[in-house]
Amino acid sequence: MKIKVLLLEDDREDVDYITGKLEREAPGRYLIHSIEDTRGANVFMSFQQYDILLVDYQLRDADFLGTGTNFIQQLRQSGSHVPCIMITAMPQVAIDKTLTEMINQGQLFFLDKADLPGIHLDVLIHEAIGSDFQILHLEDDEDDADLIRDYITVQLPHRFSLTHVKTIDEAREAMSMVHFEAYLVDLNLGVDKGRDFILELLGMQDDPVIVIISGSDTMYLDTGMIHHLGRKRVSLIAKNDLDPSGLSSLIAHQRSHITRGNN
Repeated sequence: MKIKVLLLEDDREDVDYITGKLEREAPGRYLIHSIEDTRGANVFMSFQQYDILLVDYQLRDADFLGTGTNFIQQLRQSGSHVPCIMITAMPQVAIDKTLTEMINQGQLFFLDKADLPGIHLDVLIHEAIGSDFQILHLEDDEDDADLIRDYITVQLPHRFSLTHVKTIDEAREAMSMVHFEAYLVDLNLGVDKGRDFILELLGMQDDPVIVIISGSDTMYLDTGMIHHLGRKRVSLIAKNDLDPSGLSSLIAHQRSHITRGNN
């Protein structure tokens, strides 16, 4: 089922950029309606239930004095709890007190337009709507799989959902049914199998988080694989270095471009 997004933005270039970014990050996952004023947004919302709203702070909208704050206030006062992400070109320190209080109370997320190129907007939307961040773990050793499952359970938020598979065929079958945002891959799956699957993931269009788990250090990797480390949200950890905080921090680091208002 597609995630339904209402984008309240009066700058056409920003509308095109945001819609294009979501399509590149998660092709076919979003149904996006855009509107440039709050009156139109209210009309849209009277006919369609949206999963999330993306609202420009500095709307040129006479109804609400030029900002999106009153619009979101009106929604909350009417009893609507639809998740909202406030998008603005202004630094957070310059926004009004009411909006700051709403952010601190967890009523909405805050995103600086200057950060848009560097963040994974699809992941931020998942965070805002409270849906699971799906992780696929490819590991053929049951003890290692159990260990990592325990680490994920202990350290990472409940919104993370971990699926464990033992073979590449099982991984591909799982990927045909679920969209995964992150992959934990054992590099030492038979002869080059882990390496080949990682290269397959690197060719995906939606730029997933990839954590390579190796029984050896980086000296084991060929130059082609080393070239990818640090690019496309790829990182490496040795099994001997695995610990709950280390694994969770790796995944969190790969998602660290997300800007959450109450952080």
